[in-house]
Amino acid sequence: MPYTPDINLKYVAWTQKEIEEQALVCRYIINCFKKIRLREYEEHGPKTIVAGNLLHLKTEYEVDMAATNFPQLGSVMLKLLHPTSAVCGMPLENSLAFLKEHEGFDRQFYSGYLGPVNLKEESHIYVNLRCMQIFEDKVRIYAGAGVTADSVSETEWMETEMKMLTLQNIITQ
Repeated sequence: MPYTPDINLKYVAWTQKEIEEQALVCRYIINCFKKIRLREYEEHGPKTIVAGNLLHLKTEYEVDMAATNFPQLGSVMLKLLHPTSAVCGMPLENSLAFLKEHEGFDRQFYSGYLGPVNLKEESHIYVNLRCMQIFEDKVRIYAGAGVTADSVSETEWMETEMKMLTLQNIITQ
């Protein structure tokens, strides 16, 4: 959703499509926790946040690494989480196979994860859904949209364009 400074985040109304899209990603993350039998985590959200020129629904998961006594948790979770359902769909294996067969485009720049790891004994990892490939004389910007059964293609295209403007604004300033 586009962000303007006069928007009060407490009163932002999300559509059922957007709420369900966020819930699908949250269920995916929780299922990854279940795969490794991790039950000790806190879930915060979803809440509306500002990211660049857009509003997003965001859910945070917090794990006490010392309490879990699972030193490899970070790397194990990253392998389970990437690529998230937000990037390639659900169920993951079927979606990846479909995209590889039918899309015909290299998705290596569609997404990734980033954030500080073990900084002051904390890690904050974020799924990066906008990427930029930099060439000598040009850039290529990548962004996508969450498509569900309730999606409207024109709305999804506008959302993708708004996401790309975030990166475009960085390189044109």
